[in-house]
Amino acid sequence: MTRIGFILTPIALSGCYSFVHTFSFSTDINGKPISALQACLAQSHLQSPVPAGKTIETPHYTLITLQKNGEDIKAGEMCIIDKAKNTVEITAIDDLQFLPVALSGR
Repeated sequence: MTRIGFILTPIALSGCYSFVHTFSFSTDINGKPISALQACLAQSHLQSPVPAGKTIETPHYTLITLQKNGEDIKAGEMCIIDKAKNTVEITAIDDLQFLPVALSGR
């Protein structure tokens, strides 16, 4: 029997606030495809944002963590793209930490 699992890295969040934007990220003004990352970078409130950590893709959502370019991961934004509603939500994070996860032998 083969088991397929999906593991998300827990992220500790404190001091959060959100901005929700309705945004079509399928094509740009010239009809070229826009990636989820480009959509997040376009809506970010950070100066010179860059992705931090891994992009998490599910059938309904894309999650991308952003931070200021050239700075340690202490504060940043979580970009949540709702693929069904075609919206981008930016959540500002005062204390961003990627926590280690111990995997059990399941």
